[in-house]
Amino acid sequence: MPWAVEAVDDYVTNIRPRYRASTGAVLWPTERGDRLQARKIEDRFAEYSGALGLGSSLVPHCPRHSQVTHQIEDGADPAFVQRQVGHRYASTTALHTGMSG
Repeated sequence: MPWAVEAVDDYVTNIRPRYRASTGAVLWPTERGDRLQARKIEDRFAEYSGALGLGSSLVPHCPRHSQVTHQIEDGADPAFVQRQVGHRYASTTALHTGMSG
């Protein structure tokens, strides 16, 4: 999506510098400056989705599937999408693709 680069640039320019550890290799630091851990994301996501009644089948990995699907539906080269998401095999990318209706 074309707006993604602009959104990340805005975050890096305007939000990330407000964190204690705004320098270094950590793109998404916690409020304490530590590296954001996958388990914490999963726990918080489950808490929010449960409170909203969205069910347990919605997990943080779902946006990755959506991103792959939208790119393929928008006509992106499947080989480009495969490289972008870091899949070794096209069959893995195909599993992430669920055509929307």
